[in-house]
Amino acid sequence: MTSNPSGTVTFLFTDIENNTKLAREYPDSWEAARARHHAILREAMELNNGFVFQIIGDAFCAAFHKAGNALKAALEAQYELQNEAWGELMIRVRMGIHRRPHDQESDKDNNATV
Repeated sequence: MTSNPSGTVTFLFTDIENNTKLAREYPDSWEAARARHHAILREAMELNNGFVFQIIGDAFCAAFHKAGNALKAALEAQYELQNEAWGELMIRVRMGIHRRPHDQESDKDNNATV
């Protein structure tokens, strides 16, 4: 998606469970696993018309014009994550969906990021 959603927007937030512990316990494979995680999430979000507006470490923040697209992106990402051959390093991802009115200009004035 090339444009930021506005009006009533659905947000999808994700986070790898126990990411710090995984990075510490699997230092040789963590970065490759995190890169694969990023590719899976980005593809699912973009294929469902999502706009990734922030990535913080392993956490994704994306916005969607339609709630159904956010849900579909989350389900597709979870499916791909569950079917990935992670080896000894198993990545599990928490996801949350939130829908609310969003106006970029008023959010800038209020220093809000979401």
